Amino acid sequence: MNAPVERPDFSIITAVRNAKSTIVDCMRSIDAQRSVRVQHIIIDACSSDGTSELIEKQGRIDRIHVREGDRGISDAWNKGLKLCTGRYIGILSADDYYSADTLAKARSALDKDPRRMC
Repeated sequence: MNAPVERPDFSIITAVRNAKSTIVDCMRSIDAQRSVRVQHIIIDACSSDGTSELIEKQGRIDRIHVREGDRGISDAWNKGLKLCTGRYIGILSADDYYSADTLAKARSALDKDPRRMC
């Protein structure tokens, strides 16, 4: 019998199109998060510069990669929201990254005072 899968603390959505030079650093910053369970959802608007291939090479179990056209960044975010299973949801741009303790600090603050979610 399989053990139940724990719900992630965070679902992080990254919308991307042609970010070959930055997407790996973005993904590595998610992978480096300590003391939290993270689901990383990447919505790729049919990148043509090799971004998609880099995403596929990272191969984390908790990473979802959707590659299809969209009607802009808000459409991509909405697609990502439909896939979220985390307790908290965040958005990280493809050319941004988190320091290693960012999500642990956020979870600690949110767990102490849920009103901060506003």
